[in-house]
Amino acid sequence: MTEEEKFAWLSGPMAIPLGDEPLPEGAIGSAAFYPGIPRLGIPPIQQSDASLGVTALGGVRPGDNATSLASSLSLAASFNPQLAEQTGRMVGSEAFAKGFNVQLAGGANLVREPRGGRNFEYLSEDPLLTGVMAGHSVRGIQSQHVVSTVKHFAVNAQETGRVVVSSDIDEPALRESDLLAFEIANELGQPGSVMPGYNLLNNEWVSENAFLLNGVLKGDWQYPGWVMSDWGRPTAPRKPRSPVWTSSPVPILTKKSGSMARSSRPLPKEKSRKAVSTTW
Repeated sequence: MTEEEKFAWLSGPMAIPLGDEPLPEGAIGSAAFYPGIPRLGIPPIQQSDASLGVTALGGVRPGDNATSLASSLSLAASFNPQLAEQTGRMVGSEAFAKGFNVQLAGGANLVREPRGGRNFEYLSEDPLLTGVMAGHSVRGIQSQHVVSTVKHFAVNAQETGRVVVSSDIDEPALRESDLLAFEIANELGQPGSVMPGYNLLNNEWVSENAFLLNGVLKGDWQYPGWVMSDWGRPTAPRKPRSPVWTSSPVPILTKKSGSMARSSRPLPKEKSRKAVSTTW
């Protein structure tokens, strides 16, 4: 891969028209798009939301409908891992039929705040139940030749103030609760990608949290997939560079964005090689 090709895979655009801008060439219209490299036999990455069905945000694909599942909370209330895998297969099969190869699914955060704005796509307050159900859902999606994420790693308990709130928790308690849910989901589902949230964990944004991503995910769990940021992730411009491997659309444009074109300081070549080779 050329340097331009590598950096093109470290941060991709949203595949939704914004204003007068057309869709990126080759995009079918979705949450994100990474261009293919035909000379190397690498297909484009077409990413779609989410756990409860294949979305078409803003009617980006007119006339394209999809099955909408009930809340993940109701799925967990069934205590039925086979049902989770079956519904995952349905989402994966529809995603594959529409041309998507990454489904941004696998919500595995614990329900800690009853007013949480995304509780509908999480499963429960129990780490065992959450991990088992999320893992089987991911397994079902990926059985249809579609990569699934697990998200939002970790302790992303609320939407209000989500880019400024810090979830403060001691390591033993963290490993016995929220991290346990993700660990189980990863072991059962073996997701191709993990997506950090917007929040801070112990006053450090999870998308650049070395303990969470390098220490636990890549170190303790030996996770072999890739880490993609959530859309427009917050960053700390004066801190060491992030453990995130791909920066998803609409990044905050700072030196932390991981994009040569948008950053005043390029990502080191060695890190770009490692990130892209592991992503692919």
